[in-house]
Amino acid sequence: MLVAILVALLMQADRLSLSFLASPEALAAYALVAPIYLAGWALLNPLAMNLWPVYRQEISDGTFTRRRLLRDVGLFAAIGGMAGCALFVGGPIAVSLVAGSNADIVPLSVYVGFALLLLLQGAALPAAMVLTDKKGFRYQPIPFALAVILKAVSLPYCVAVAGPAGPIFASVFGILVGQFPLMLRKASQRATAGEEDLDDEAR
Repeated sequence: MLVAILVALLMQADRLSLSFLASPEALAAYALVAPIYLAGWALLNPLAMNLWPVYRQEISDGTFTRRRLLRDVGLFAAIGGMAGCALFVGGPIAVSLVAGSNADIVPLSVYVGFALLLLLQGAALPAAMVLTDKKGFRYQPIPFALAVILKAVSLPYCVAVAGPAGPIFASVFGILVGQFPLMLRKASQRATAGEEDLDDEAR
């Protein structure tokens, strides 16, 4: 899936930015926790893929509603939040098993940042699944590009303030302010016709 490829590319960009803007220890701290985050993302992405055929059928039938979309946004935000909590609680244990005494180089902010990122990406997945037709795929690069621009602009400040967690918080900012609102708004527009049809039937 395109989103999964983009996530991998952005994480490589995070490592590159830390190598230029921060210390080797900051890069190492990011690299120790990143695989745990990817395990959480690997859980969320396939779950969201199950929504795609359901949405396609409902949109085709004119029964897709905003209520359904917002319910799924809440559901996947909760799943992402649970994955983030598992990362926050279990991440330090896993890192200590791998890195031993070097686990101390990972600040708490890295776990917090990745946990927030999982929650936010989980919330954004239903809208992404709605926008999987030809028009949707043409639209998705717009909010993604806005998120990348916002991340790039905020990245130096975030790294200066949060060190190894800087690229993560920059990603959270870009998605929260740029990508997520635009994609949710566009996905909600697909529900309008379905809601009108349901209202007519109710009358």
